[in-house]
Amino acid sequence: MTDLPTVLAQLTTWWCEILDRSDVAAGDNFLEQGGQSMQIVVLLGHIEARFGVTIGFGEFLECQTMEQLAERILERHREASASASLIV
Repeated sequence: MTDLPTVLAQLTTWWCEILDRSDVAAGDNFLEQGGQSMQIVVLLGHIEARFGVTIGFGEFLECQTMEQLAERILERHREASASASLIV
């Protein structure tokens, strides 16, 4: 199971790399920190590869802070786990 500190730590790493910054906080807004649409696409690809959940571009725009995005990732992860347990 993925937890909030793990997701936030990974997002912090990606945000620093993608935005070429050394200082980001959980409450920072990706676009206000200089993020652009192609960088969002890269970030969403990392999220899908690492956490196995899909966050759409429009959905990302609804939760632009790292903390909001981490919570959305966990929500999607729980939904996927619940669906998988129903199939068994």
